Amino acid sequence: MLPRWCRRRVPRATARRLGTLPFRIRAPLARLIERKAPAAEAFRAPALGDGEALTSATAAPDYLALALRSRVYDHLGETPLQHAPALSEALGASVHIKREDVLPGFTFYARCAVNELATLRASSGAAPPRLVTASIGSRGHALAWAADRLGLDLTVVMPSPTPSSRRDAVSRLGASVLTHGETLVDSQGEAARLAAEEGLVAVGSHDAPPVLAATGTVGLELLRQHGAAAAALSRAAESPLGGTADAQRAQSPARDTAPPTGLNPPD
Repeated sequence: MLPRWCRRRVPRATARRLGTLPFRIRAPLARLIERKAPAAEAFRAPALGDGEALTSATAAPDYLALALRSRVYDHLGETPLQHAPALSEALGASVHIKREDVLPGFTFYARCAVNELATLRASSGAAPPRLVTASIGSRGHALAWAADRLGLDLTVVMPSPTPSSRRDAVSRLGASVLTHGETLVDSQGEAARLAAEEGLVAVGSHDAPPVLAATGTVGLELLRQHGAAAAALSRAAESPLGGTADAQRAQSPARDTAPPTGLNPPD
């Protein structure tokens, strides 16, 4: 038989069924039911200020609005969408290539870097922030390009096995290159230490709203450049070569102006 406190928390029919179970099962199950039972909420009359509580900072950002207001096009133009006839014939599909390789650093991340740093620069007031990031290549190069364009001081921490050609490419753009550790994890730890102890601002996150919004401009460009882009996005037939994470970020704003896409939204 179930304890009296448990019988009060479950329907009568359920309590009768549980009461037939052996004690070694019934006792822990009763405790689980107690933990899962919803707490009774005391009634509170509506009060002034309840309306403001409905919109809190926990709501997801509006990435469509952020993409439309991004600072990407203050510094970069649209990249072309080119039809690939030979590849289309080989695959039996209409294949288009979004030419993000024409951007500085040969990567879409130039969008993300310039939008993140321009947003940070605009909100920093008179004193421009000193920045730090960890990278082994293209991300640090894009951030160095954006920092040079915006007149910001950037330190890029790289692991010691990073090829000298990559370090030189970053330093030529005016960024300070600091070699630390054997792996990217080591470099990330040093960048975090510099941010904590010397007041540098860490940049280059994958999931910062300005970064996601900038990647979303790719999806909006696809909708403008190709008449059937909405259908293509719905079937997930066109996606950046970087992988599904990039495709998800590009589709986040586009899904608000096109049919649902075939990929899940970014976490």
